[in-house]
Amino acid sequence: MNKKRDKAKRRNRSKSHSSTLDQHKKVGKKLLPPMLHMLPQGKLAFSSWVNNRLPELLWAALVISFMPRKEALKAFLEIAERLAVIVRTAQDDPVLDLTHSGLESFPAGIEEICVVLLASPNGRAALRPILMFESLPARDRWAHLLGEDLGDDDARHLVVAVTKCLDHQSQESTDIRWLILMFKIGSGRAHFPADMVKNLLRYVELTPEMEEMRHIRPSIRAAEMAFRMMSPDEGDVESDWCRSFWKESLDRSDCIPMNKASESASRVDEDSLHRDWFEKQAELVDRFLNLQTTTDLDARLDAAFGIALFSGNVLLEVLHGRNRNGISGRLLLRTLVECRITLAYLILKDDPEMWVRFRKFGVGQAKLALLKLDESADPPKFLSEESLAMIANEDSSEEFVEVSLGHWCDADLRKMADAAGVKADYDAFYGWSSAFVHGSWAAVRDASLTTCLNPLHRLHRIPRGVQREMESVLEDAVSLFNKICVDVDRVYPGSSKQLVVFSVLSDT
Repeated sequence: MNKKRDKAKRRNRSKSHSSTLDQHKKVGKKLLPPMLHMLPQGKLAFSSWVNNRLPELLWAALVISFMPRKEALKAFLEIAERLAVIVRTAQDDPVLDLTHSGLESFPAGIEEICVVLLASPNGRAALRPILMFESLPARDRWAHLLGEDLGDDDARHLVVAVTKCLDHQSQESTDIRWLILMFKIGSGRAHFPADMVKNLLRYVELTPEMEEMRHIRPSIRAAEMAFRMMSPDEGDVESDWCRSFWKESLDRSDCIPMNKASESASRVDEDSLHRDWFEKQAELVDRFLNLQTTTDLDARLDAAFGIALFSGNVLLEVLHGRNRNGISGRLLLRTLVECRITLAYLILKDDPEMWVRFRKFGVGQAKLALLKLDESADPPKFLSEESLAMIANEDSSEEFVEVSLGHWCDADLRKMADAAGVKADYDAFYGWSSAFVHGSWAAVRDASLTTCLNPLHRLHRIPRGVQREMESVLEDAVSLFNKICVDVDRVYPGSSKQLVVFSVLSDT
């Protein structure tokens, strides 16, 4: 089901800028992506465009997202030239910049910006939404020039502007960063080769789809960030205005939860699958009984068919209700992959002592649970003392049963999978399903929180009372069960029909 869509998604992922697993470097018990293992760890500093830069350049974000791009860039260039003149002629050479916090102390900076932009018929409407924020630095100066009256569409314009500039690599964000560079060049704070300055000046005439922009945009972003990180006065520090901007935005607008649902495009022929499941379980039972030649202990026969039947019952729970699309489906999938690896490893060794060792380990676990149950003042309700006692004493008296506190074969599951030739299944299913077993942050985030789609909230996380409908584990669970049954056929030759997931009635 949906194999074409899955392949397309993998192709899209391969074309992204994300590094591959092979490109990561193993350092101790960590896998470091290329950017981390190539750069000196002690001197690595991170910069946040969304948190610390976008609010400070809100006026520019509003302009570039509201006015026609070429008109906005020409206005930016004029503004950069006008403010650069002020910086160059300042006697005490103050550190002035284009941020809202910087413009508060910039002599005539706000006024020069408004002179340029208000000459455009779109200028006032472009800038006006900044007055929605009471904590805006130098708000009285902005209000004096723009007027206090807000327009009906100002809130929508603000949302559009922030949306377009949330990504520091978007066209609009790059245009703003170009403005910063032009101001630095004009004020004498940045020096570039003549050819690069020429290209930066030509930027006004270039349209986003031009091939040349594929080379110019990255250089603009890299240069702007480099100068920002090198300047002690323009470092990546969250200002009071940045904090106020995001706080006011949160207080004055509602969250918009993302309702991400399963991408499954078809439903399953459950009647056929249930029928085939019952036939398969019955076939396994019949084969076991036909192979049984003694009532003595047969660790190999019991384990091989026992794991297969146990896996079949796990699969039945996947089939029930909404398990396949929920947290429990991932827990069940983790169980199936562990069964798959354990049986494959036992068959690889196919040593009578190893089959017995696997059995004895399980008996010891039952005895340990029984002993802890005896000492518990408030015993858990899911344990059955009768079942534990039966298993602990089934092969011999529990007084002669050892309890192993390690792994039953003194090897971790990854090494077992690698040795048994099923590492692909380990890689595909074990890691992510284990996150749900252990309740790790990634699983908690996936199931219990969702993304707020309000751009004024920085795409933060908000809780969901009911988990989202996750991608179905059914096909993966059926595949693992089929592989387990094939392994049984390897040690006890036989051939039977495999389970198949049939799709019916497209949801669309």
